[in-house]
Amino acid sequence: MHLVIDMKCGLKANESGAFHCFLLHACGIMLEDAVQELFRRAKLAMGYEDKEGRRTSGWRKALGFLWVGTFLVIVVPLYNYPLNRKLDFERSRVPYSLVGKFLI
Repeated sequence: MHLVIDMKCGLKANESGAFHCFLLHACGIMLEDAVQELFRRAKLAMGYEDKEGRRTSGWRKALGFLWVGTFLVIVVPLYNYPLNRKLDFERSRVPYSLVGKFLI
């Protein structure tokens, strides 16, 4: 879908960052799953019980938000940079803005 959008904006398939960006998402998910499994196994090896259904602690949520934010900061420019370089922003605007009507 993103590749088609890029091609519609004038990018060639090999110029688009869609392949790199979204293939790296799959790698990021696998890395995240591996780290979570290693953490779970380390806890079990140290004798902590693995309780299902309990609430996630605040530090784990904070670490998760930090991971997602860091990952997106690294990966999103791979998709956006080629598109932003190619686009003519004067021609690519939406012809009618609802947001503009509310701000005025």
